[in-house]
Amino acid sequence: EVYQKQINEINNRLNDLEQSQNFISSQYESNKDNDRIDDIENRLNIEMKSRNELAQYSRRNMVEISGIPRSQDENCVEQINKLTKLANFTHYDPTQIDVAHRISNKDNSPIIILFHSRTDRENFYKQRRNMKYIHTRQLPGESRSKDYASEDEQLSRSAKTKIFLNESLTPDNKELLAQVRFHIKELNDKKRIRYKFVWTMVKFE
Repeated sequence: EVYQKQINEINNRLNDLEQSQNFISSQYESNKDNDRIDDIENRLNIEMKSRNELAQYSRRNMVEISGIPRSQDENCVEQINKLTKLANFTHYDPTQIDVAHRISNKDNSPIIILFHSRTDRENFYKQRRNMKYIHTRQLPGESRSKDYASEDEQLSRSAKTKIFLNESLTPDNKELLAQVRFHIKELNDKKRIRYKFVWTMVKFE
C-alpha cells in the first residue's frame, strides 16, 4: 500500500506536468515558452523514471512463470509445487509464497508469484536453470486439463511447450527488454555480433 500510494502521487504529478506542457504548447511559440516546455519535459522524464523505479522495487519479491497451461478450477500454488518437484528445486516450501495467481484471464497468461521475503524469492529464482528441459507435457495432470481447453488449444498443447521462470518486470522494463532483444537479433542477423541470450538481473539496494 505504501508503494502504491507513492506511485499514485507520482502519477498525479505527471498528469499536472503533462497538462502544463500541452497548454503551453498550444498557446505559445516563443523561445521563452520553448524553454519552459523543455523544462517540463525534463521534469516529466524524471518523474516517469522515478515511477518506473518505484514500481520495479515494489516487485522485488515477485517472479513470473510462463508456459503453464490454465486448467479448470486450478490452484496456482499446487501448479508451482508440481513444477518445483519436477525441476528438483531445493530450499523451497509452499509456505514461502504469499500469493500466486494469473496475471490476466487469458489462457496463456503467466502466473505471478509473491514471496514473503526477498531471500526466498532469490533462492527460487536462482534455480531457474533447473527448468531448462522442463515442458508442459511433463506436468502431472496435464492430460486432465485438456477437458477445459478448446480443440485448437488442445492441438497447441500436443507440442512440447517450454516453461520459463522470469523476473517480474514493469511494463516499461519489459518493453526495454523486448527492444534490446530485437536489436540484438538484428545485429546477429547481420553477423556483427553473436549473442545467444539476453536476460535481466534486477538488483535492489
